[in-house]
Amino acid sequence: MKLFRQLCATLLLYSCPSHSWHCDLISLSDEMSASSKISYQQCRDVITFNYEPLPVTDNHFLHPYQGFFQPTFILNITQAQLFGIDGWVFVDDKLIYDLTWQNVFLPKYFWEHAKQNLPIIKANRVAVIAQSGYPYYYHWLVEVLGRLALLELYNIQYDFLYAPIHKSYMKEAMNLWGIDPEKIIEASDNVIVQADNLIVPSLVSKIFTNGCPRLSHYTPEYIVRYIRNKLLTGAHKQETNFQGCKKVFISRKDAGSRKMLNEDEVFELFQAAGFEKYVLSDLTLVEQIRLFNNADIVVGALGSGMANVIFCNDNVLVIDIFQARRDTTIYYLCQTLGFSYRCVKTMEFIDANDGQYDSVVPLDVIQDLIKTL
Repeated sequence: MKLFRQLCATLLLYSCPSHSWHCDLISLSDEMSASSKISYQQCRDVITFNYEPLPVTDNHFLHPYQGFFQPTFILNITQAQLFGIDGWVFVDDKLIYDLTWQNVFLPKYFWEHAKQNLPIIKANRVAVIAQSGYPYYYHWLVEVLGRLALLELYNIQYDFLYAPIHKSYMKEAMNLWGIDPEKIIEASDNVIVQADNLIVPSLVSKIFTNGCPRLSHYTPEYIVRYIRNKLLTGAHKQETNFQGCKKVFISRKDAGSRKMLNEDEVFELFQAAGFEKYVLSDLTLVEQIRLFNNADIVVGALGSGMANVIFCNDNVLVIDIFQARRDTTIYYLCQTLGFSYRCVKTMEFIDANDGQYDSVVPLDVIQDLIKTL
């Protein structure tokens, strides 16, 4: 507890922004000083990271390669309320700032409307893994499930698990994990949960680096490996004839942004080298896990589907095709797990709009890449 408070003071990470439009915020340290409702269990202390910089770009300020993961912990809060698909945790009508994701806050009028109009579910021990960022596959896979991993690593018992499970892969993952469906309360904006004991694992991808706190694109190795092993074990127990090709090309035709406008022409070059193309949304989660685990080479444009590289075997080669967006997510995952990684830059990066642009990938760049495989 002393170390925790010292970190709060030293890093100045827990000063809460004050604005009238969003719900009132309080830092964890302040709430624990003022109230006896919260018990705190430290999990892991600060973990330093020092990745190799991405070869095709400068050290972009949004993707620093040096820093440290903030401590992880598990809270037990008595008489707390839980609301929304983002898993908002209220203590005495205030949100704990330390549990907010990427400085995403809940508008006050949403909460006021909810208190006046929504039904209340009462339960004893409820663990919450719902959080902002859940709509994106990468963040759900390593962050939402990362909080579930934290609960298991420290043998935390609960009666119900509050989780976002509205998509098929989310339900599949819960099944592969071995979670009893009867114990799941689906995270929703249409109900408030009143818990006698609310069990809240910390965010697992919260970092601090050179004065700029970031919550995503980084996950400690012990969390990544736990998720990897848990879902791989579950997937291998499932009966299926699906195996997949050894040389895998991941399509983005089903993506909402950052499409390759000439993907068919790009794939023809890879197809001639023995690759097969897969649209991941056409596959079950088990099939995606087996596809990546069986592959010798995985190539694809930056996107959520490439987060499945965490299921690859140790001898895999992962190839990132960059378009307008610079992003180190897959490179850092590969470094974390010791996978071979290469990347190719196909155009100048565009930082405006976070590089969310479709583009035509130069075929000569792809031809040069394939010649080196």
